[in-house]
Amino acid sequence: MLSMTSAEIGGFLERQETGVLASCSDGDAYGTPESFGYRNGRIYFLLDMPSNSQKRAFVDDTDTVCFTVYEANTRREFASVLVRGTLNRLPEDGAEAEIAVGQNEQFPSEHVFPERGGDTLREYELVVEEISGRKGPDFEVETALAPVVADAN
Repeated sequence: MLSMTSAEIGGFLERQETGVLASCSDGDAYGTPESFGYRNGRIYFLLDMPSNSQKRAFVDDTDTVCFTVYEANTRREFASVLVRGTLNRLPEDGAEAEIAVGQNEQFPSEHVFPERGGDTLREYELVVEEISGRKGPDFEVETALAPVVADAN
């Protein structure tokens, strides 16, 4: 297994559309498959967050989330990126998350629960505190124009 450079991690995230977002509350873990957008070195989500949802309760209680994105084609052709950081809700008048996730053709968030009409969708940015990527010896990844932006703290 080989480590990925920051530019390779960014290139990998540009080409992926889904991952697993994990949070924790009182020692209990909760992971959900989520579509995401990667734009200008940042990771964005449009999360469906009705007031009574288990996901919302866990996200609200979690200081640090973990987001895993992976692709596995063969035993030698695979890659994964693991991101730890803070999930920050964005102002409702911002469009960056909507633009980023809107480029996701495979699994757009607004199609998950169409009966809700988008009223419970909330925009979030994952503020990256730690990030790492690994790949198999046969995995080819193009480098990104904008590597992942990590929190300066």
